[in-house]
Parts: sequence; C-alpha cells; structure tokens
Amino acid sequence: NMVVPEAVRQRRRTEGKPVRSDEKGKPQPGGRLKFSFTAGRQGNRVMFCTIILVVILGTRQGYYILSRAMKQTFGSFSFSIFPRTGKGVCSSIPLRTLSTTWKKKRSQIVKASQHPDDPNYSHKKWTEQLLKELSPNLMSESITSRPSQNATRRILQILQNKIASPLTAPPLKIAVVGGTTVEGRGCDGSTSVTVPKDSIMGNPTYCAWPYRLEQFLNSLFDGQKVVRVVNMGEEGTETALMTPLLRNRIYPKMLLPHGPDVIINAYGAGDYMSSTTQTPHETIQMEMEAFVQAAKQSRGCGDQGVPPLIVNMDDSTLAAVLKEDVVFSLNYNDAISKINKWDKPDDSDVPFGMAGHVSLAWLLSYTFGEVALDYCRADEIVAPNDPSYVTETCGDSEGNDTDSCVFRFFAGPTGTVKKAHEITKYITPFIVENQGWNAATDMDAGWSRKAGLEANSMDAAISLQVESIQKEVTFVTIMVLRTNLPKYQKSVAKFTLYVNENKPGVDVREMSFEIEGYHDSPTHITYPVEVDLKDYKAAVGSDLRLRIEMVGGNAFKILGILFCS
Repeated sequence: NMVVPEAVRQRRRTEGKPVRSDEKGKPQPGGRLKFSFTAGRQGNRVMFCTIILVVILGTRQGYYILSRAMKQTFGSFSFSIFPRTGKGVCSSIPLRTLSTTWKKKRSQIVKASQHPDDPNYSHKKWTEQLLKELSPNLMSESITSRPSQNATRRILQILQNKIASPLTAPPLKIAVVGGTTVEGRGCDGSTSVTVPKDSIMGNPTYCAWPYRLEQFLNSLFDGQKVVRVVNMGEEGTETALMTPLLRNRIYPKMLLPHGPDVIINAYGAGDYMSSTTQTPHETIQMEMEAFVQAAKQSRGCGDQGVPPLIVNMDDSTLAAVLKEDVVFSLNYNDAISKINKWDKPDDSDVPFGMAGHVSLAWLLSYTFGEVALDYCRADEIVAPNDPSYVTETCGDSEGNDTDSCVFRFFAGPTGTVKKAHEITKYITPFIVENQGWNAATDMDAGWSRKAGLEANSMDAAISLQVESIQKEVTFVTIMVLRTNLPKYQKSVAKFTLYVNENKPGVDVREMSFEIEGYHDSPTHITYPVEVDLKDYKAAVGSDLRLRIEMVGGNAFKILGILFCS
C-alpha cells in the first residue's frame, strides 16, 4: 500500500489529470494504490520504475504501463485504486473478492433471508443448506454481459442518496416483468419444506423471488427501505405485451412519475409464443431488442430522462444477444437447475419451487454486487454526483406530462384498471355507439384476465372516439384474450380505425384489421396486437375513432386499448 502524496495530487489537478473525489465531489487527499504480485529479484527494478510512473503520469496512463510491464515480467498481476475515505457506497465495499466476503458473511445472509412471516425461522436449517449448494462461483458464472460504468454509477448513486437521507430520498425502484415463475405460482408447494400454517408464503406474491429480493436487500441495509421491488409478473403474458406498456410508461402508481430505476425481464423461453415464420431464438432476439429500446425510452422527461438499468434474465440456451450499455444479462439455468434437483432429488421433472425463488434473490444480489465491485475497483472512479445521472425534475406526482397516450386502458393486476366498473367509468365518455359490448368480470380464463370489455353475440358493435387529440397518435395497441374455452371457438372481431383531420378537402382515412380470440393451445393468454399507423397516423387536432364489431363466433374479450405516440 502506498499513499499518493498531496503534492503529486495537486500537480495532477493543475495539469488536468483525473482526481479522486468523495461523495460530495471534493478531491480526496489520500487515495490508496493497492497492488499484489509474485516476483523474484529480476523484477525489482521493473517494479520500482513502473510504480514511479504510476505516480508521475497519473492513474489511467500509469495503470496501463504498470499492468503491461508486470504481466510481461511476472505473468500474474492485479492492480486497483479505491477511495477508502468518505461515506459513499464504494467506501463500504471491501477490496477482497466478493466470493470471500459472501462466504464469511453466511450467517448474516441466512439471517437476512428469513421470511417476515416465519417468525420462528422454521426454514433456517434448510436455508443454510441451500446457501452451501449455491456457490459464489455458480452465481458468478450466470453473468453473460455487464452494464457500463455509467449505468452502474447511477444505481449506486440512488442507493447512496437513500442511505444518506433515509427520510427524504426515494428508494431504488425495481420493476420485475415475467410470467408464471415471477408471479410465484407453485412456490409454496414445489419444495421439500412446509410452509408455516396461515403464513402469507401461501400467497404466490409473497413467496416469489421479487418479494424475497426486496426483503433480502433491505435486511442487508439494516432494515432500511432502500429498495422497492414491484412485481408486474402475470401468467399468460410475454415480452411483446410489456413492450408497449414500457414505451408508453404504463406503470403501477408506485413507480410514477419517472418509472423504475431497474427493469428486470424474467420471461423464460417457454413464455414466448411460437411463430410460423421465425425460430424460437429469432423470436426471443427480436422481442428483446424491441423491449430494450422501449425501456430506454420509458423514463420520459426529454433530455433529462436517464434509461433504467435493464436486467435480462434467461433460463435457456436461446438467450438474446444484447449489445447495449444499459443491459445486464444473466443466464440462471445451470444454477437454479442444480438447486431444484438438490431440493427435490426424487422428482425427474423438477418444478421451479421455493428453493429456486430463494436462490434467485441471492443470485441477483450477488451478481449485482460483482458489478458494483467492478465499478468501485475501476481505474478511474468518477464521483457519482453528476446531475445528469441523478436529477429528475420533470413530471408531476401523477406523471402527467410523461403520458404519451390520448386513450389507454389495460385491465389486469398491474394495469390502469382492475375491475369492470373501472373500465366502464373510463371508456363511457368516449363511447359514441354501443350494441352488445359490456365491461364484465369472470374467472374462466384466470385471475389475471378476469376483467375486460366483452361481447357475447354476433354483430355486437362499439365505437370509441377521441376528439381533437392533443398528441400525435402513431400506434394503436389492442390486447385481447386468446383461449381454448368452448364459447370462444371461431371468435373473430373486426377493428376499423377512422382518422378525421378536420380540414376542408381532406378525406377521412380508414384502415381495418381482424383479430382472433381462439387458439388450440391449452392456455389462456393476453395477446397483444400493435399496429403501426404509418400513413394513417393521426395529427394533433384530429378526431380518432375506433369501431369494433363481432364478425365470428359468440364471444370476444378485450383486455386493453392504447392510442399512443
């Protein structure tokens, strides 16, 4: 260890060289150079000269010279510069490998993993054994790509602000999208341990890994509510459904006005719909690329909007390759498969049970810890106080000026409406014609799709009109129920869009398309259809009208309609 003299640091400042800063942006007088190597006598002169070069030339230039010389001379060399003063997040992270720290802190990890509704910790011994099975190496090998330093810096800054100002600073907001696994189905049953009687762990939401992730991370921060995880998982959905919701910032209220800081896409390969024109890998790649672009635009706020960190979690060999600075990619298949087989060794077809959910909370925490440690060990640490990565001044408490839609409803647990009467209340001001369409609730197609706009007779028709729109509309998105329920056989609805620019001599433009409500698959899904209006886009001041009529079958159910820019 060698402390850099203040005189040298002062010279660097006058020459415009990079200078270490504390969490307030002030230069630190004592950054510490830490290096380790194995050498014989022949390396002493090289070592001495290159260390002097580090001090004279500054951090970045010296690092490259020192690294190259040491590797050539000794074959093995590690080097890091780390600010050890101040109260920032980095100052609390040990320089030793995360693997070593994780192993030494096992008792604390087990304690932080205790479910809030298991006061006697009946799962403690099971949790201890589970932690031994999920080695740090296995978790580390799940990382397939890492985010940029800037993306990492912003997340650490939010955590740092919350720790420094627990009563006023907002928590790190994490949104999780996914299917059945994220929703927590089967978590309480597919495990070798028994859920305590009357415990909320019997509820999938409170057994699933998103809930456990929030509890675990906050426990590690001494119980401070530094992280808020919002579970947007819904069985029967896929990435293509979430893309327009993200692009148009349709979030639960707790994520408004700016949206989440982190978006975790945890859809598995089995959640994607089959295509007759694409391979499964091509489908996943295309949908994930669109998802990433939508997520990058989801912060709103014009130039002040900072893209969220996007975590792409995959469970197969069909993972999308995403070359984006804000993407952190993980493939957890090997790790979780091992854990599930350990938990239920006698099952040939091991489901994703509680062991998988507890392990995923650890895996996400550990792998982001590795990313954070990489940032803090970087050869040039920028003080995370740049307003362009922190300050968000646009949007009100309801997020109104970040709304890109002139009409939107989406029925579901994380949608804009949840109940039939809420759908009726929202659409009634826009109805100009209605025969046979009603907001209704039924559980035939599952809890996630219980509420919707339904027609139960041939020739049922409804028209919705938005007059003198205040924003250009370039996309119309329709979300419908697709199911194999008998009453939906041969179900088809025709959608006709009319665009009236209200200008003399300009004709009303019209386009139409049809959507089927029945499929042969033994599943109930929310099926998204997004229409790019292209030549039919509606300019500001236009009237936009959508007419929907049943043209086949005896039942049809709409779960959402969006008119957006």
